[in-house]
Amino acid sequence: MLRSFRESLVGQLALGAIVVAIIVAFALTGSGAGGAASLVTDCVVKAGGHCVSPKEFQAAYGLLTSIGLSDQAIKRLNLRRQVARGLAERELLLDRARALGIGTTLTDVDTELAEGRARISLPAAGAERLALSVAACVDGMGGCEPGTIGLRSLGVKKDGVFDFERYKRSVRVTTGRSTAQFKEMQQAELTAERVREIVRSQVKVSEAEAFLAYERARSQATARVVRVNQSWFARFVLDLSDAVLAEKSADKQAAVDAAIKGETGFKVGCPVVSEIRLAAKDESDASATDPVAELEALRPKLKAAKDFAAAARRLSVAESGQIGGSLGCLDEADGADAPALLAAVQGLAPGAVSAVVTTPTGPVLVRVDELVTEATREALIAAFVRRRLVTAELARIAAEDFAKKVILRLEAGETAENATLAETAALLADEKHPGRLAADRPLSDISRPFTIEQSPLFDSTDSESPAALVFALAKPDEVVKRPIQIREGYAVLQLKEKDLATKETFKEDRDKVMSQLWSRKAEDALAAFVDELVEKAGPIAYDNTYAPDDSAPSTPPVRK
Repeated sequence: MLRSFRESLVGQLALGAIVVAIIVAFALTGSGAGGAASLVTDCVVKAGGHCVSPKEFQAAYGLLTSIGLSDQAIKRLNLRRQVARGLAERELLLDRARALGIGTTLTDVDTELAEGRARISLPAAGAERLALSVAACVDGMGGCEPGTIGLRSLGVKKDGVFDFERYKRSVRVTTGRSTAQFKEMQQAELTAERVREIVRSQVKVSEAEAFLAYERARSQATARVVRVNQSWFARFVLDLSDAVLAEKSADKQAAVDAAIKGETGFKVGCPVVSEIRLAAKDESDASATDPVAELEALRPKLKAAKDFAAAARRLSVAESGQIGGSLGCLDEADGADAPALLAAVQGLAPGAVSAVVTTPTGPVLVRVDELVTEATREALIAAFVRRRLVTAELARIAAEDFAKKVILRLEAGETAENATLAETAALLADEKHPGRLAADRPLSDISRPFTIEQSPLFDSTDSESPAALVFALAKPDEVVKRPIQIREGYAVLQLKEKDLATKETFKEDRDKVMSQLWSRKAEDALAAFVDELVEKAGPIAYDNTYAPDDSAPSTPPVRK
C-alpha cells in the first residue's frame, strides 16, 4: 500500500511537499550536521568578495598548531590573526591563478597527501620567520628550504606505507574536516603555492650582489669610544648662577613664552620646590653609608638657595640635580612620591628645608623656594623654563667642545684613556672633586665587534650611521673627525681594528649566502605582490571573535 501511495501522483506531490518543508526548515533554523546558522554565514575574514568560514579557519589553525603551542606563544605570535591573514591572501592568489589558468590536479594533491605533506597559507610578509617559529617548513641553510614555507607533516604511514585509516584519523583530529573537505582545502593551498612559486621565480641574485651582502654581514670592526654625557657638565662643570642664566637666555624668549602659554600647572598656592635625592642604601654592602644619615648631617648646612642648589648638583641622583634640584611646582602629578613630599613641605615658609623624607627609591630633602601667587605665577614659570633650557644648551655646547678636544689629542697620538683623563683634569683640577668619580663622567671604552649593519653606540641617534663612519676609516687609530651625537651628549670614535671579508672567504660560503639572499629577496617580492592584490581587492576585514589582533595594545578600562 505504501509503495502504491509513493507511485501515485498524489503521493509524489505529498512527498515533494514534505521535502520542500524540510529544506525550508533547515534553511530557517540552520539545523543539521553543520550546527548553528552562524557557521554557515559567519566569515572569519573577508577579502575581495571572498568569505573564509570558521570551519575553514579552524582547519588551518588546527593544522598549524598541531605541534602543540602554549597560549602564551600563540598570543606572542599573534597566530590567530596570522592564520586569518594567510587564508585571505590565499583566496586572492587563487583569483590570480584562475586568471592565469593555473590549477592543481587531484593526482598532485594525492601525491602530496600520501607522503603526509600538508600546507597552510602564511602571510607573505614575514612568512619565513613565522614558519621557523612554528616549525612549519624544512630547515635549510640559514632558513627554510625554498618552497617549504607553510609545510606541515601528517602521520599517514604505517611501516613506511600509506595507511588510509591513519590518514583519516590524523585529518579528523587535526583539522576537524572530512578527508574530502581536507583534500579540497589542500588543492586550494597547492594552487596558491604555484602562484607564489611563479612570483619567486622572477627573483635573481648575482654573485656580485651576494658578495656585497656577505661583505656587509661578515666584515667587522672594533672601535675605541669616548662617551661624553652632557649631564656631567651641568652637574659639575658649568657656572649656572642667576647672572649667567640671565645672560644666556636672551635667545630663548620665544620658547619661554610658549611654555608659559601652555603651562597648566603652577596653580596659585602651589609650592615651588627643589630636591636633593639620594639612592636607597645597598643592604648587601655592609660598608655602605646610610643615605638618610648623610642627608640629616647635610640639612643644617643648607641655609641659602645657592647652597642647596650646589649640593643638589653635586650629590643628587635625580635628573633635577642638573638644574640645581629644581622641580618647579610640586603637585600630585609629580609621581608616586608626590604625596609624601607634599606632606613634608606642608606649612613650610619659602626658604625652609623639610625633614628627610623616606621613599622607596631613597631619601629626599625638599626646599620650598616660593609659593605661587597670581602676581608671581608667570615669572616663576619663566624662571623655571629658562633654567632648564639654558642649562641643557650650555651643557650640550660644553660636551661637544670636550669631545672636539679629545679628538685633537687622539690625532696627536695620545691614547683614548689618557686624552679623556687629561681633559677632565683640565676642567676639575681637584683630584678629590666628586665629579672625577661620577657615574656620568667622560669615559673611554672599547666596543664589541660590530658589522656595518650594527652600531658601536647603543644610544646613537637616527641621523647617521656610526658604523659607516668607522668603516670609512682606513687604518687603525684613525679618528672620526667630529663628535657623534648620542641621546645624552656626544661620542668620539676611533678605529681600533677592522677585519674585512674577502673574495676567498666568500667562496666557502657562496652557496649559503646566495640561498639566503635569494630567500629574502623572494619573500620581499612575494609580499609586495600580495600587497598589490590586497590593495586592488580592498581592505581585509576580520572577525575579532575568531581572529583577534593580539599585537594591538589593549585599551584600559575607562575610569568612572
